Amino acid sequence: MEIKDGKSTVKEYNETCIGKIRATCNGLILLENRMKKEGFIVMNPVTRELLTIPLGTQSSPHHESYGLVFCHRPSNYKVVHLFRDESQYIGCEIINIGSGSWSHGWTFFWTFWLAWLRTCFCNASSTLASFY
Repeated sequence: MEIKDGKSTVKEYNETCIGKIRATCNGLILLENRMKKEGFIVMNPVTRELLTIPLGTQSSPHHESYGLVFCHRPSNYKVVHLFRDESQYIGCEIINIGSGSWSHGWTFFWTFWLAWLRTCFCNASSTLASFY
């Protein structure tokens, strides 16, 4: 959207790299990067700023999930990637937006369902729920 002389007009966002939306938080959008066929893009649709995120551990698209969260301390956004590995364990990795590498978290055996709750703040301890 462009505002000029008090009037707003909506213009088409003509980036060809845009893929599926994987997560959102506070107006930011995590998208697949179709141009490079690897990695992701964090887009601010208001400012039209784009930031690329490298791929983490590769997994079947049917066996992975992404979350975009805001952390009050140290005041930054993170991408959380949950995936099922070849041993059928769930792995977790996290990247701070703006850094270049993923940090590996915990793994556990997948015996239940996982679901993201509708919050995007990582100081809330219940952002990832499990269902037996």
